Amino acid sequence: MNEQKISGLCVGFGLLALSIAFEGVAVSQWALQNSGTTRRITAMHFSSPQKGIASTLGGGGLGRVMYTTDGGVSWSVNPNAQWLEATYDISFLNDSLGVIVGGAYAFIKRTTDGGNIWTEVYRDGSSLISLNAATWLNSAVAIVAGYDYTTTIKGVILRSTDAGATWAKVNSPYDGDLSDIVAVSDKLAFIVGRELIKSTDLGASWNIVSSNIYANYGGARKLFFY
Repeated sequence: MNEQKISGLCVGFGLLALSIAFEGVAVSQWALQNSGTTRRITAMHFSSPQKGIASTLGGGGLGRVMYTTDGGVSWSVNPNAQWLEATYDISFLNDSLGVIVGGAYAFIKRTTDGGNIWTEVYRDGSSLISLNAATWLNSAVAIVAGYDYTTTIKGVILRSTDAGATWAKVNSPYDGDLSDIVAVSDKLAFIVGRELIKSTDLGASWNIVSSNIYANYGGARKLFFY
């Protein structure tokens, strides 16, 4: 019988745990890994079983990007990706092209070399706007979501149609924090907070499909489909 090895990572405040499953059946073999940081790990992406990057959030909202080339066993800080802003999510279209988002003073940075060099492509002037999540719908269209606390709480949605090079706001039907995005297909996408909203036109417009999701607990933070 062929043996299949599957590895996974879970993250927290400077901690990584590695799990290994055999024959496709998960077992409780988790071991703490040295992340090399005491910062909160906010997002992670692996382009291969060995190569991955992670965004971190530290004291004073300082953001960092870390990388691994050995499947998450060891991590190093990318000297080209150390910023004064908090970083909240990373999303890659392929091995080379990706975006990282955060705030305050909501920002989007873009990489075309797999995460070594990041270039800022969007910046909002308000310190009360933050971007929480990003995803790709196809090779041209990407969506980012977050919130605006400038006056009253309202959702913020940004859309790119040129592979993340430029961004424009689109109307959000929800007046609240938007936490996560999932692209189900190249046209269908969902964003969640205390409301679940949906787009069927590549993110050009959005509609509420479910209200008051975990309203007493601040809304949903993550959205999964299987």
